Amino acid sequence: MRRSHARGFTMLELLVVVSIISLLVGIMLPSLARAREAGRSAVCLSNAKQIAEGFQMLADANDGRLPGIEAEQAWDVLVQAHLGSGEGVFVCPSDEDALAAGVSGFPGLSYGWREGFEVDDDASSLSGKRLAEVARPDLILVFEDIPGRHDHDRINAATVDASAGSYTVDAYLANMALHIR
Repeated sequence: MRRSHARGFTMLELLVVVSIISLLVGIMLPSLARAREAGRSAVCLSNAKQIAEGFQMLADANDGRLPGIEAEQAWDVLVQAHLGSGEGVFVCPSDEDALAAGVSGFPGLSYGWREGFEVDDDASSLSGKRLAEVARPDLILVFEDIPGRHDHDRINAATVDASAGSYTVDAYLANMALHIR
């Protein structure tokens, strides 16, 4: 009569399997991190587009005029009143500081808008201007406040016509210097 012995893994076989799994994890983690950041960048781009659409609704409610730098309320408060979403649209998912501010009860803000403080001269500013005066709908209206948050040399932004895209830092700076007419 033969006895069958249940044979287990040897230590060498177990070490080989563990090393293969470690190697696969090491290969996959950077890819997963890049995919997660690409997803966050897409949400950020969507946020910029929604904020630009909020600016259009704000202008429609104010005789076609964008808020001026002398507005009594902050631009994000004015725009939020025209959006159906909460404050989350103003926070980039990769902006740890704004996320922490939101958790502590303060509104986080990850975006800026093309106003007198952000452009080189008044001819490039949209502050207090009527949308009908803007001959260039490709002017950047809303943008990430920190270049390179998602990619080292790119900025997510939305334009006056509420289209959104990712710009190189050079293209962004050139756009910010364009005159509104």
